[in-house]
Amino acid sequence: AFLSSTNESKNFGAFHQCIPSPADVFHPLSTRWSKITAHKGHNYSKVYETAIKAGFDASAQWNLWNVSMGTPEPLMSYQDSETMNTKISLEYARVYLTRPWFMINWMQSNNWSYLDTKPGSISQGSVANNIGKELLIGAYPTELILARNVKVTAEFSEKVLDALKSSSLGLAAVSWGPFKIGGLGFSSSTFEESTSSQEINGTITMPGPFVIGYVLNTLPYSAPEEGKKS
Repeated sequence: AFLSSTNESKNFGAFHQCIPSPADVFHPLSTRWSKITAHKGHNYSKVYETAIKAGFDASAQWNLWNVSMGTPEPLMSYQDSETMNTKISLEYARVYLTRPWFMINWMQSNNWSYLDTKPGSISQGSVANNIGKELLIGAYPTELILARNVKVTAEFSEKVLDALKSSSLGLAAVSWGPFKIGGLGFSSSTFEESTSSQEINGTITMPGPFVIGYVLNTLPYSAPEEGKKS
């Protein structure tokens, strides 16, 4: 959605429609999703290729966990690299965002300004130039990378295993890459401890869907001219 300045004093802004494509991607029975499985120790060449095409960070360390204890602010935080035999399976989809009302061709012109702002206050024209600067629209999302039906099995380290047990009580939040398990707001995720295997001691299930990544577009250098003070 986009918040317009039109009639802000009356209705706090007007929201303009953002259309996802494919439109049925959020339906539970949607067939627009692809499945991927990754296991530490396997040949990752095809996994990396698929991950890159889907927008994933293929350089991610598959056995690295982040654990935060305490709510609402973390009381303890650490990274865990002792978890072994990590295997993850999930379905992913790439969703394109269309805004019929948002046209930017006119912004290529060199003779316009915006209110009383200085040149370049909307965008500096590139990701490198926009990073770290306070801009009106440094970038905007054009695609979403979604994941659902995430399943993680592993031989969890003692610390992570304890945190996963606590997560069901809302006392800990555990994350693996972009996925969060337990803590406030993640009641749909579940953890089941297992003692039947020497290589796996638990399974995490997260139905989702989750937004795990974005594809952003950068506006051209805007505005090209200095605005006039009213």
